[in-house]
Amino acid sequence: MATREEPLTRRRAPTAHLAFAQIVLQDDALIGSSNDMIRRALRSSLRPGEAVLRYRKLWRMAKWQEQDGKYILGRIGFEREVGTTEAWNEKTLDFETRAALEGQTAPYAIRLSDLRVGFQIRTHQIERGSFTGALQALMNETAGAYRWKVVIEKAAVSWDEWVERVDGVTRLSISALPPNPNYRGKDQVEAVLEGADAKTARIVLEAREAGLNLTESDFVRQFIEHAEAGYGSVKAEGVLRRGRRRIKTRFDSDQVLPTRDVPARLDDREAPHSAIVQEVDRDAPELLPALPRKAKQPRKAKRVKRGRRRALPPARRQHDKDDH
Repeated sequence: MATREEPLTRRRAPTAHLAFAQIVLQDDALIGSSNDMIRRALRSSLRPGEAVLRYRKLWRMAKWQEQDGKYILGRIGFEREVGTTEAWNEKTLDFETRAALEGQTAPYAIRLSDLRVGFQIRTHQIERGSFTGALQALMNETAGAYRWKVVIEKAAVSWDEWVERVDGVTRLSISALPPNPNYRGKDQVEAVLEGADAKTARIVLEAREAGLNLTESDFVRQFIEHAEAGYGSVKAEGVLRRGRRRIKTRFDSDQVLPTRDVPARLDDREAPHSAIVQEVDRDAPELLPALPRKAKQPRKAKRVKRGRRRALPPARRQHDKDDH
């Protein structure tokens, strides 16, 4: 009896999700230094084997390699206890109770020209914030005199660019956090946060009619610069005028860039470093809110014009009379 062969099910190629961040040197002594000096500081701060405990996860820095003097390719990952298990001990010839561990890793690629880093997101395990927080903690654990900050890459449009494009800012909300290590000359921000012994401050401004005047207030400027340095957020509402139309638009410094998908390896579902490098070198998309298109008006029914009957030429009129 002939048997029918079952069709083979094709395995769907796995996809890896990539996100991006910026590594920023916070050490005042090295700000403005040459790129070579900053790269040396970066290399010395990426020490393989370094470990840091964050939220019951033990994060570790794995070995990395440098590619063509342009990129640093590596991985960080974590492990944590998820209960106990019974495991065989060959020495005692008996089972013993051990801690059961689980872990996950995320590959990354750092572009040395500007310290932009691309990394893989592991859904529900390693997200944007957990990766950047762990990488920053691992680097600062090793760095000693250097202080680093790893900032999630946000909207490609800066606050200054957005303000230039709108015709008026109607609402502005700024939140500010205490910095690490210092306020970098922003004395008014320091006076508010440190004077009130506050862990956060929020300022909300609403315009009367013409829009907010943001050029005359040094107080507002300091708070915006402080937030854009990574110690807070800026949210605003504005108006674009297009003829008689007034179009509302918003700015949010916390708006993150969308992830990018690349093919992953079948065995471990990890993104190859070559794919991460390729995406790091791509320009970040601009996230300025698009202008809404003008709504199409419904077509009006064509009116049939009933004009007068065309007058016949004289020769045609005489011909018609002869027929009668």
